[in-house]
Amino acid sequence: MASLQIRDMPDYLYESLKLRAEKDHRSLAQEAVVLLSEALKVRGHDSTRRLAALKNIQILNVETTSKNLDVVALMLEDRKR
Repeated sequence: MASLQIRDMPDYLYESLKLRAEKDHRSLAQEAVVLLSEALKVRGHDSTRRLAALKNIQILNVETTSKNLDVVALMLEDRKR
């Protein structure tokens, strides 16, 4: 696996990366790789894709919860098909 060293990184950029990494429970290097892959629109490693899928599931869960859907009614409707 390749390695990258960044020199003369502005302090504000380093601090922003550090805060974001802490928020996402990642190391600085992991956060940098995720941000670079998102910015370059490169398909990441399986774990990166899994994290993105989990975030999408969380978003969908919030949306469906906010709509007050009746889960039992939905299951019964699905069984009738």
